[in-house]
Amino acid sequence: MNWINLNVTVLDSEEFLGAEPTERGTWLCLLRYCCGQENGGRIEGAKAWKDRKWQQVVRVTLKEVMALCDLWKWDGDDIIVGFYPEDKEAEIKHLRSIGKQTSDAKKAAAKANGSKGGRPTKNPTENPTGTQQETQTKPIEVEVEVEVERKGKEVPPKSPKGDQREGSGPDLLNLVSLYPRREGQAQAIVNLKRHLDAGADPGAVAAGTRAIAAAIQQLPGGALNSRVLSAERFFRERRWEDDPMTWLRNINGNGAPPGDLDLGGREEGTTTEI
Repeated sequence: MNWINLNVTVLDSEEFLGAEPTERGTWLCLLRYCCGQENGGRIEGAKAWKDRKWQQVVRVTLKEVMALCDLWKWDGDDIIVGFYPEDKEAEIKHLRSIGKQTSDAKKAAAKANGSKGGRPTKNPTENPTGTQQETQTKPIEVEVEVEVERKGKEVPPKSPKGDQREGSGPDLLNLVSLYPRREGQAQAIVNLKRHLDAGADPGAVAAGTRAIAAAIQQLPGGALNSRVLSAERFFRERRWEDDPMTWLRNINGNGAPPGDLDLGGREEGTTTEI
């Protein structure tokens, strides 16, 4: 993990308030090391470490970690750091697995697209043949969720251009709605259609957008976070292909989302859509 997630109640706990300043600093260094290692708050075999190693690796001394303190304890040769955020570690590992699944899906989509002769050309010849003709004429299919009324009746998903007949292609509004921000949604639909016409895989779009949406929910303020991209820019720049972990690292680390952040000459502190 690239950050330490602590509830403020930890700093109000009896263990923290009853510790000396040096003990608090030692605990913080231990916690930082464990977060970087994602070891569940347990440093195995630490009792065999020499003072030099403690200073170089954890930035504390052997004497400091051997002191009795309620913020950590020894279990045999292992040291266990108190208040380690195990739930956040599990959450990060889950998001990382989602990102890997998205990458695997994109690879599979690229492989399938290549087996059909690649992306269709913008200006096809008068008489396309073979696999090229198939990729240019075969409708794109994608699974979309249907809206369910409160009474339990299923209603077909609505299209921005009215009712769609079966087999006419993916529901663009449904795909765009997977992204939690709504700014510029109409233009986002236009951008997405352009990418799909150029050969983007709807399944990969849906999977990638869902993964990014899940990551956004972990951010401070969720979709209301001022650093989260508008729908128009998200689909214009194909950001469903991003690694969700990149969003968490950059935004939680007080940086901009993937890409350059241009304030456009505004003074610091001015809210700017990115």
